[in-house]
Formats: sequence, structure tokens, C-alpha cells
Amino acid sequence: MASNFRIFIHRNGENIHLKLIGEFDGSSACQLMDTITQKAPARGNIYIHTSGLSTIHPFGKDLFREKVKRQHKTMGTITLTGEYATQLSFPGSRCC
Repeated sequence: MASNFRIFIHRNGENIHLKLIGEFDGSSACQLMDTITQKAPARGNIYIHTSGLSTIHPFGKDLFREKVKRQHKTMGTITLTGEYATQLSFPGSRCC
């Protein structure tokens, strides 16, 4: 488990911004999905900012993609931004 992983949450109307900090591993993927499930509005946009990540572990990336693939149709639009956006992207997401 990456003990240095953090998610900073900012709401802007119906949109939510999630700034990821630290190492992204399997535990981080679960924490991110739990945060999205609990905090993100069903119709708003979800922005995941990845520039604060230092490392993405392959298992974390794969686990996130698998979990979001199962649930993304019940969520708002997910846009990934920053240095690691393309590594965490999945079909149906947007990258900036």
C-alpha cells in the first residue's frame, strides 16, 4: 500500500475535481474509486488531476481501469488531466 497517496477534493457546482498526490498502486485505485462512488455527482463532471503523482504501478492502473469500466456508465463524464492522464485513461474517458 502506498502510504503517501492522497486525494484532494474540490467541488465546483455539479463538478468535482480530484487531485491525486503520491504513488498510485492497487490500494490507491480502490481509494480513488471509493471516493468517486461516494463523492461524485451522478450527472456532473469528474476531473481527475494526475500531475501530483510520482509513480503509477501497473497493478494500480489495471485495477482502476477494471473498476471504472464496470461503473463508469452510472457516473458523470470523467476527464483526466496532467502528466499521467493517458496512462490512467480508459474507453469513455477524456484526456487533456
